[in-house]
Amino acid sequence: MPAPKKTPAKKTPAKKVVAERATEPLRIAGTGTAASTVQPRLATALTTAQRKALDKFEAEFTKSFGAGTLMREVEPTKYDVIPTGSLALDMATSVGGYVRGRLHEIWGVDAIGKTTMSLIACAEAQRLYPDRVTMFVDMEQTFDWAWAIDHGIDKSRMLLHVPSTAEGVADAIKKSCSSDLFSLVVLDSVASMIPKREREKMAEEEVVGTQAKIITRMVKVNAVEARRTNTAVIFLNQVRANIGNSYVDKTTGGGWALKHGTTIKMQFSRGPQTYKAGSKDDALIVGHDVAVKIERNKVGPSQRRANFAMFFQPSEKYGAIGVDKADEAARLGVKMGIIDQRGGYYDLPNGTTILGLDRVVDHYREHPEEVEEVRALILAAVVGTVKDDAAEPAIGDDE
Repeated sequence: MPAPKKTPAKKTPAKKVVAERATEPLRIAGTGTAASTVQPRLATALTTAQRKALDKFEAEFTKSFGAGTLMREVEPTKYDVIPTGSLALDMATSVGGYVRGRLHEIWGVDAIGKTTMSLIACAEAQRLYPDRVTMFVDMEQTFDWAWAIDHGIDKSRMLLHVPSTAEGVADAIKKSCSSDLFSLVVLDSVASMIPKREREKMAEEEVVGTQAKIITRMVKVNAVEARRTNTAVIFLNQVRANIGNSYVDKTTGGGWALKHGTTIKMQFSRGPQTYKAGSKDDALIVGHDVAVKIERNKVGPSQRRANFAMFFQPSEKYGAIGVDKADEAARLGVKMGIIDQRGGYYDLPNGTTILGLDRVVDHYREHPEEVEEVRALILAAVVGTVKDDAAEPAIGDDE
């Protein structure tokens, strides 16, 4: 006689099992007590004993590490800044320029204006902080005093150092940042730093990682010293081919230390437009657009963009060399509501009404004193606005 067949037990659906377990009271391991009977611990103010213990810890900590090393109930930081020379770029940083006491990196293609923008920053630092001087470390051996003076540099208040090795660069920047004499120190450039060991080797001998090690140490040391003496540092860097990466074809020289150690990192690239002046048959290129992307920002939102025109040769049509401040004041003034637009008419802050935006730009080129007034109004209105609204589109971006 065949054995009777066993009826298979019905499987409870997984969803039902989960639902049943969810309704069961949780148990605390080893106690058998339902978790629902345990009252959660509410956050309360510190007791008198805890406050005394905290004060004792703070006193011992200060005694061990020095006064000012432990902060409590600190007010929001107000930064001392050095304007970049471009209003659009000042707005994109969200604080109004380069931050004193911090490290910055500017990288991009050749002949885009990195050195020129650093010289403009030095001139701004000399103007705003007359009690300090500036330092320019020229590792590329290409510094031109005449070009620097044309951009407003007071040569009596700038020191130039031309080192021959990467070790010399690191020592010079450390000594400068350790002193409280400088408002801004510029290195041109990181990629051109050649270690002493590499310089003494033959061309066919490889020296791997030496430059990156020196730069890593330089960044870590000067991040501390710059903050202590409230000195801003700008590292200029070049573009290198990112071999082996099919997705990102460009990178910077000197390893990744600057990528992680800087407060603001800017990428400079060429804009879509070039500017010509002169006769039709003999026109000369006198300037180009510069597009800047804030890749890293520890004092505001990153990924903001700024576009501005830069001229490297004076002309009757566009005016002096440097950043076109008149064009920035006109276009950003309209965008931010400082200049009222009524159709084709524009009402300037001083009460003047002009037909056509290009004529507004021409007016500001003829009256540079009004440009500074408009720039001050825009920057005062925007620096706070940008920090309060991180979702606002990139200032100065025409895309």
